[in-house]
Amino acid sequence: MATGGEDRLVKLWAVGKPSCIMCLSGHTSSVEAAEFSREEDRVAAGSLSGSIRIWNLEEVKSNPTRLFLFLAACAHTFLLKLFGLS
Repeated sequence: MATGGEDRLVKLWAVGKPSCIMCLSGHTSSVEAAEFSREEDRVAAGSLSGSIRIWNLEEVKSNPTRLFLFLAACAHTFLLKLFGLS
């Protein structure tokens, strides 16, 4: 499960575990939405500033600050298609 909040972090959780297993940083304002890709190998998060950040989870394991993709808010349609939500 992926969550976001006012701390500007995206937190990844394993069901049954009491604490988050990974924190993804990079947003400069509150994270309003977070979602896994269909393949569960990427996480996308949107913030109050209108930015969307996407992390490749395999790359993040070896380099926690590595950002896969940064998009402006106008890219919502692309994001929806990428994650199979349209």
